[in-house]
Amino acid sequence: MAFLPITAELIDELVNETFSLITDITDLDGKRSSFTKYYVTEARKKYPDYNVVIIHTKHNRDGIFIHQHEELNYLLDIKSIGYEIYFSKIGDPFWLENLGDGGYINWAYDGYFERDGNRITASVPASGGPTWQQLPGLATDIGVGRDGSVWIIGTNPVPGGFGIFHWNGSAWDSVNGGAVRIAVAPNGEPWVVNNAGNIFRSTDGKGGWQQLPGVATDIGVGSDGSAWIIGTSGSNPAGNGIDTEGNRIAVAPDGSPWMVNNAGKIFRSTDGKGGWQQLPGVATDIAVGSNGSGWIIGTNPVPGGFGIFDWDGSAWRSVNGGAVCITVAPNNQPWVVNNAGAIFQAKGFK
Repeated sequence: MAFLPITAELIDELVNETFSLITDITDLDGKRSSFTKYYVTEARKKYPDYNVVIIHTKHNRDGIFIHQHEELNYLLDIKSIGYEIYFSKIGDPFWLENLGDGGYINWAYDGYFERDGNRITASVPASGGPTWQQLPGLATDIGVGRDGSVWIIGTNPVPGGFGIFHWNGSAWDSVNGGAVRIAVAPNGEPWVVNNAGNIFRSTDGKGGWQQLPGVATDIGVGSDGSAWIIGTSGSNPAGNGIDTEGNRIAVAPDGSPWMVNNAGKIFRSTDGKGGWQQLPGVATDIAVGSNGSGWIIGTNPVPGGFGIFDWDGSAWRSVNGGAVCITVAPNNQPWVVNNAGAIFQAKGFK
C-alpha cells in the first residue's frame, strides 16, 4: 500500500466511521471504551504506515506527529467528551505519557510502541534484519571481545555457578572455573562474576584466574579495556565509584558504561563520573559493540524470550528474533542466548 499523508479530513472521517460501529451500545463508559479501541484498530487497518494514539486524560508528548482534537457527543448531544488524536509515521520519533487514569475509557494506542508504565515510545519494526545461525551447546550468558573471541557460561552446575567455555570455531572448549556472568576483554581474555559475587579475570585464557577486590552482580569490559561492574546493592559503588541501582551493564569503546537499572530503564554515561542520559524504552539486557553500536533485549514477550533491538541514534530499532541475553561482535553482529539456552550468531545485519 502506498504511503498516504494523514489529513484533518481523514481523521474526522475515521471518527464518524468508528462512531457508527458503537451505536448499539447504550452505556456511556461502554461507548467510550469501545470507541477508543475501535478507533485505533480501524486506523491501523486503513493507515498501516502510522502509529496512532487517542487519549482523553492529561498527557505529555513529543516527537513528530499529526494532532487533532475531537469533541464527541455520546448521549443525544447532552454530553460531550474531548479526545486528542495523534498519528505518527512509523520510524519517526514519538512518545506520549498518560498523566491521568488508564484503561480504554481514557486512552488506546496501536502500532509499534514500547511501553513503560503509562509512557509509550515508538519503536522501529523489524524489516528483514539478521538471519540467525544456531551454534551447538547451551548457555546462560555470553560475551564477545574486540578480537572476536566468544565465551559463554554454560548450564552445567560447577562450584561458582556454571561451566565456562570458549568457542574454537567449531565447538566449545571447557576451561577451569565456574561463574554466572561473563564479559570479554580486548585481548580475548574473559572476566567473570561467580555465584558468590566474586570477580575474576583470566590470566591465560585456559583456566588461570586472578581474583579482583569487591563483589558484583554483573560485569562489562569495553574495547578499550575499561572494566565496570554492577555492585551487590543500590548503595554500593559500581565501576569508578558511581552509585547506581543497576541490573545489567555494558561498556562502549570510549570506556563509558551503558546500564539497565532494576526498573528496566536504560542509561548511558555522559562523563564516566556519575552523569547519565536516560534513553527511551525498557530492557532486560544490554550490549555495546566495539564500533559503538548499542543493543538491548526488550521486555516485550516473543518466541525465544523478549524482543531484540539496536540503537539507531534516536530510537530502538526492532529486529527479528527473541532472546534473554545479548553481546555484540566487532562486525556489529549480535550473538544471543534464548530462553531455552540455545546460542545464536547473527548473520547479515546492517
